[in-house]
Order: sequence, then C-alpha cells, then structure tokens
Amino acid sequence: MSAGDITYDADTPKASGNVYVATGTLEADNSLTGFAICSTQSTILTAAIVDKDGVGAARVVLNDSNGTATKGSISVDGENTGPETFYFRVEFI
Repeated sequence: MSAGDITYDADTPKASGNVYVATGTLEADNSLTGFAICSTQSTILTAAIVDKDGVGAARVVLNDSNGTATKGSISVDGENTGPETFYFRVEFI
C-alpha cells in the first residue's frame, strides 16, 4: 500500500446507538492527506488513529484551515517520510 490508500472493514459502517461507526486501515506519511470516510452530508464526531505496529504517531484533522468542520472526511499526517499503516475508528452522524 502507499500513502493515501484506505481499506474499510467488511461491516463498515455500522450503527452504534444514534451514531454510525466506520473502521479500517489507512496509509499515511508525513504529508497531510485527506481520506473520505462517509457521505459529504455526514458530520464526523470523533476520529481515532492507532499505528498498526504500535510505534508510530499521527495527527488527525477534522476542520479545514478556517476552522470549519469538514463533512465526511478527515486529514491525517504521520511522523515518517514513508507510508505507515494505521487503524482508524470514526464516529459520524
């Protein structure tokens, strides 16, 4: 895989109470990369990213440069110049 790739788990999205949850893996490097998670009509509530091998770190951005909440997408940048695999869990309505 390369930076910018995303794979969704087979049962994604699924309902959890009054929100939907999307899970899977994505590839990120040290450049801010956008990932479409759900419909552009959906508001993302939370996003959690965990390095697959447990040693990396990443930053997740839910707002654009103006501070406006993005609809249906997140941006991620990792700490390495090469791609790293991260697990993601995103809640949205």
